[in-house]
Amino acid sequence: MNRQELKTYLDAQVQEIQKYKWIESEKEHRDIGFNRAALEWIGRYSDDFRHYWFSTHDNGSAGNGITAASRQECLVGCE
Repeated sequence: MNRQELKTYLDAQVQEIQKYKWIESEKEHRDIGFNRAALEWIGRYSDDFRHYWFSTHDNGSAGNGITAASRQECLVGCE
């Protein structure tokens, strides 16, 4: 993985954490904060995200057109 691919991967993770933060904050009717959201997301979804990412990205290019965002919708919605 080169530097740009790593940046893309990390940016995608941060985007998913931000979505998770919004969803969980809405559920609790208050802002849960990025740190809590990040810790929870990492514990719940990081392994699945990593496996998904590397199964659908070949050297940084999308494999089947499914985005990380669409995968997260399933991850969060399929609990």
